[in-house]
Order: sequence, then structure tokens, then C-alpha cells
Amino acid sequence: MGTSTCRDRLGYFRPNDFKVSSCAMCYIYLVIDNPQYVLYPTLAVQTFHHRPYGIKSKTKSQAYIIYPDFNNSTTVNTICRELDDVTCSRWITCCEDAWACCKQQLLQSKPVDGEIYCPQTFDGWDCWNFTEANTTVTQVCPSFLTRTTSTYFCNLGNHRQ
Repeated sequence: MGTSTCRDRLGYFRPNDFKVSSCAMCYIYLVIDNPQYVLYPTLAVQTFHHRPYGIKSKTKSQAYIIYPDFNNSTTVNTICRELDDVTCSRWITCCEDAWACCKQQLLQSKPVDGEIYCPQTFDGWDCWNFTEANTTVTQVCPSFLTRTTSTYFCNLGNHRQ
């Protein structure tokens, strides 16, 4: 059995917190032209867990924060109302891929062969498994991106570059 948390580039999250936080990051990464929301960092350390990120309206006068969940039609409709159909679809796919990555992380255990590994991570685009230190990994990009491949190098400090 794997871990009880999921990891993205911002840290470790409980699964449901990861779900909304990674979905907020998908919005920030994909909606570059005239985004209606900005990242709303509500980080509060609780042991080694973080609270999720949300997105906050740039145009509403009062604080209007959404914790996006691609399974919640109200939040999807609110966010996608500001996007064209293609961008909305790409955002939902990114959220779904992030959630699939989390579920994969929960099932995988760290290798116990004595080697040093970078942790498994959702980096906002791709899901990366445990990667042995000083190793370069290349994989096909997910369908919501226009690039074809991504490459990462795991350095000795257990961090992806």
C-alpha cells in the first residue's frame, strides 16, 4: 500500500484537498489569456499537510473564492462560464488527470531497493512516478497540452528540475 497523501509541486495534501488544489493549479496553468480568477493561497501548515489552494475572482468586489472540484457542476459551470469550450474541456481534463495521479500515488509504495528516489509528483501537467536519483525521465504529455513530451531530471537532492 502507498501513502495517505498526494503530492504536487506545492507539497503533500490529503486526497480531497489535493483534488481541489490541483484543479485550482490547472486553471492557473491553462488559463493564460485574461483569467477571471487568480490563485488564492490559503496555505496553513497542519503537521506536514497543507490546506488546498482555491481561485479568487479578479473582478468581484467582495472576496469570491472557489475551491474547484471537477465533479461539482456548480463550480464547473461557474468557472467554465468564463472560458471558451476548448479551454473548459482542457481544464476539466487536467483536473481529472491530477485526480488520477493522486489515486495512483495512494496505491504505490516507495521502492525499497536502497536507492535514492525523487518522490512521485503531479507537477501541474504530468504525473511522475518515483524516479531514481540522477535519472532523466521522458514521457508523453497529457492530451490537454499542445506539447508532445515532457522531460524531468531527478537530482540527488530529491527534487525534480
